[in-house]
Amino acid sequence: MFQNEKGYTLIELIIVIVLIGLLMSFTIPRFQDSLFTDSLKGAARNIVGLINSLREDAVSDERSYFLWFDLEMNRYWVTFSGMTEGEKLSAREESSQSLEGVEIREIRFSDEKGVISGEASIHFDKRGYVQPAEIHLASDDGREFTLVLSPFLRRVDILEAER
Repeated sequence: MFQNEKGYTLIELIIVIVLIGLLMSFTIPRFQDSLFTDSLKGAARNIVGLINSLREDAVSDERSYFLWFDLEMNRYWVTFSGMTEGEKLSAREESSQSLEGVEIREIRFSDEKGVISGEASIHFDKRGYVQPAEIHLASDDGREFTLVLSPFLRRVDILEAER
């Protein structure tokens, strides 16, 4: 009665499922390491998210924001127009925005030499413009990303340096 029907046996299905499971056990950790624990990509995503947020906040709050970078301490923080000197100092001191495994190599502005030490800030105007700048980030393993901020475009280009 069932001799002419075609299909897979339970044993064949179990073998295929086991093989898929074995392949997944080898490939998922690699994807997980590269996607979720890549400190350079994570730092770039965090900074790009902050840049987009600051641009929107500057327009909605109708005040200028500044994204500060301390290249020696390898951290960043935000201030805005109207803050007192004490509030600015407090924002700098309370900065928990540090980059583990990633170094801020340089902040380069148009028409200026790049800043490779000390502090630098990027200005976000209340009309939605951002100061043209490049943020150069490097990881411990030698990879480098450059975040390019354009004054009129609402996106941040991420360029990966060739090795």
